[in-house]
Order: sequence, then C-alpha cells, then structure tokens
Amino acid sequence: AGPRCPCGMRGCLEVSADGRALLGRTPADPGDPAEVKELFRRAAAGEPGAAERIGAAARCLGRALASLANLFDPDRMVLSGVLGEYLRVAPGRIHEELAASVVARAQDPAVVAGTVAGPVLSGAVEHAFGPLLACPRLLAEPA
Repeated sequence: AGPRCPCGMRGCLEVSADGRALLGRTPADPGDPAEVKELFRRAAAGEPGAAERIGAAARCLGRALASLANLFDPDRMVLSGVLGEYLRVAPGRIHEELAASVVARAQDPAVVAGTVAGPVLSGAVEHAFGPLLACPRLLAEPA
C-alpha cells in the first residue's frame, strides 16, 4: 500500500522518506535541496508542522530498518544523506520502530549516521548495479 514509486512498486521508502516525499513533490519535480534542509532545521527547532512531517517519515524509515534487521541481522546500519538527517532530528521515532522488531531488540544493531559527504555507489557495487539502475524494470522481467 502507499504511493507509487518510480520503481513501479508501492509504498517504497523512497516515496516515504526522501526529499521529494518530504516536500510533497513528484519524481519529476524533486524540489530544491535547500527546502529539505530548511524543513529539517525547522523540525530540529521544534516547529510542530515540520517536526510532525519529519517524524512521520522517520517512522517509515524505522520500519524499513526493522525489516532489514529481521532479514539480515546486521551489527550496524549506516544512514547517509537525508536518511542520516532523520537520525539527527528524530532518532526516537526511528528507535521506536526498531524496538517493535524482536530481532532488532535482541541483536540491538547500532544505527549511525554516515560520514561520507556525498554518498554514492562506487567501484564494484556501481558496476554490479549499473544495469538495474539504468532500467529498474529489469527486476520485473522474467530471466
């Protein structure tokens, strides 16, 4: 359930927590990154409307992290870019959702903000995911 994602699925984290989602924009209109930064600044300052918008998206992020914890049982999860901002501004919302996962509660993975200024896929990962990033519909096509 949820809004349609550019990947073709519904309710993906991208349509719930990226900058476009925060600004109510479409994939074709990503908005201005400065607007996203301003929204996080206002939320950190305690502005109710901004804090609620960031908090709702942080809950979605927390649920996604709980699913990842259930699937992979990681020791650490690193949030970069906009996702790292959620950890700075609304860590409680993220951790509340993680606490709902038995696996995450038992294993208690560290959730940390990334320190890379411009997080991007690189090296072998970029090469491996290149065809998929160029054409996400490849996932839906039979081999």
